[in-house]
Amino acid sequence: MIFLCKPVDPTRRVSSRWRTQAVLTTAICLLSLKVTLTVVMNYRDYLPPNFESDFLPGRDSYFFGTYQWAFYTHIAAGPLTLILGLFLLSDRMRKQFPRWHRYAGRMQVYLFF
Repeated sequence: MIFLCKPVDPTRRVSSRWRTQAVLTTAICLLSLKVTLTVVMNYRDYLPPNFESDFLPGRDSYFFGTYQWAFYTHIAAGPLTLILGLFLLSDRMRKQFPRWHRYAGRMQVYLFF
C-alpha cells in the first residue's frame, strides 16, 4: 500500500538498504491484499453455503447453530484483520496517527476473540 512507503525524491541518492526495505514492504502489502481479495472472492460459495465447494464438502450435517455462526463470524473477521494488520505494522502510520493506531489495534483484538 502506498501509505506504508515514504515518497522517493528522484534527486536524492537512495541507499540499497532502504530500497530493499521498500521493495519488501511493497511485496508484503501486495501479497496481503491478494490473499484478502482471494478470500473474499470465495465468499460466493459460502453465501448461501455450497456444500460442493472446496471447503464445505461433508459439513452439511452439522452446518447449523453454533458452527454456522462461528463460521460466518470467522469469514467476516478474517479480511478485516488482514487489512488492519497492514495499518498496524506501519511505523509511519503509528507515528502520524497514534490514536487511529490504538483504535485499529483494539478492533483487531476484538475481532480475534
